[in-house]
Amino acid sequence: MAKYNISTFIPIIQSGLVEHNKQEAAGRLLLDAIAIDVEVDIPAETISNLVNQKIDVHHKIKKASARPEVMEAAIEYFESEVLTDLNPNLTDDICTEILRSLAQDPSVSPKKREELTSLYHEGALSQFLTKSYLYAINRPNKINKPRKTKKNDALTSVDEFPLIYEVNNKCPLCADPLVKKVKEKTIEKYKIVHIFPLDLTPEKTHAFQEVKQPIEDLTASENKIALCIDCAESYQIDTTLEEYASLLKIKDTYTKSYRLQQTLNGMALEDEIKEVIHALAKITYVNQLPPFLSLEALEIKKKIHPKHVMLIDDLTGDVLKYYRFIEHTFSQIGNFNLIASEIQATFYQIEKDFSDQIEIKNHLTEWMLTKTKMPHQNRRACEIIVAFFVQNCEVFYEIPR
Repeated sequence: MAKYNISTFIPIIQSGLVEHNKQEAAGRLLLDAIAIDVEVDIPAETISNLVNQKIDVHHKIKKASARPEVMEAAIEYFESEVLTDLNPNLTDDICTEILRSLAQDPSVSPKKREELTSLYHEGALSQFLTKSYLYAINRPNKINKPRKTKKNDALTSVDEFPLIYEVNNKCPLCADPLVKKVKEKTIEKYKIVHIFPLDLTPEKTHAFQEVKQPIEDLTASENKIALCIDCAESYQIDTTLEEYASLLKIKDTYTKSYRLQQTLNGMALEDEIKEVIHALAKITYVNQLPPFLSLEALEIKKKIHPKHVMLIDDLTGDVLKYYRFIEHTFSQIGNFNLIASEIQATFYQIEKDFSDQIEIKNHLTEWMLTKTKMPHQNRRACEIIVAFFVQNCEVFYEIPR
């Protein structure tokens, strides 16, 4: 699992430095932003151990990094010492790599990711690099030795965690939980399965080519999936080509959803949209609403594939009933153009991986609910707002007839 910490930050910055382009020199340059003031010695072995995740950042450096005056001094240090040594042709690549590393770590809070992303887009490079560095040094860096499980004494690897997150901690075949808590104890009830077996015979290799281009590295995560123990054992007995193909399709779907979730965590959404959600939640009588949108103005059916009859019906009803109300509410709070552009940008991001319009609508709804940190009972309000933006042309295109 990709982790954002000092072990990832040092190599990223090192790749763009001109003078301090060796690991020891780059690490010392970065850590001296605080280490000099707190009188912590940084030998070459320390840099190597940090990059190899054998140790954590010295506790004195972490403690000092929380003091406002140290943070201000660190920004000045990065401005004068680090930025001046960065190759200006690579600065944007370096910053993009930092943002990508943040996005790939599911344990990074969306708020922190948004804060750092905003600093970069605002052009505040010294603040962006400094705060990314301060965040990195305070993140857990040392990898603890994997513990042994009680069942068949197997080693639990940290590489298994993203595979469990990917399927939302539920077996993709039977929906049973893979890890659960029982009386304060964590019980592991899963097994990591290779979709295509490692002992491929020439006959099976030829058959798999009918399903998909062969995976180059059968030990890679793209060929692994987490299943409950029962389903894993059943799958691995006399597996048919159809079963391989089915599980591979399931894996692809979960991988796309997991990757999209990490990307959407970094997409912005203005807080003002909460006011629209709250306003919808307060409606108690239909006659409280402004006059309905006229049927002549409705274009929903031109944007939704005819096979999605229920989706057309749902969106049409929501638009006819609530469009004027949402439009009026947005006019009262302002910031509509920015919110509309954020909705549109998120739609563009989702449609890169998903073409089904129902899936796109559901992903947009879940994203809005998550970004606003609203309780699940507000999901219906989010669905209505998505319908509004379908009508308003930020979501979906007109289907050629």
